[in-house]
Amino acid sequence: ATIGFEALSRQLDKPSKSLHRMLSPSGKPKTNNFFEILRFFQCNEGLELVVTARHHTNSRIHGIAT
Repeated sequence: ATIGFEALSRQLDKPSKSLHRMLSPSGKPKTNNFFEILRFFQCNEGLELVVTARHHTNSRIHGIAT
């Protein structure tokens, strides 16, 4: 991506500081905000996401019982 926080904040109509907090290593963006950012990059910056499902033999993955 070639857009900075200030330009992204104008495009999404969200304060730049909020974007910094959301996207920081300790940030916890709400799902709607996260997908709004992804949607912007998909539509404007050519981002393409690919999701691949994998089968795990371990019954406990990252502390979640399956």
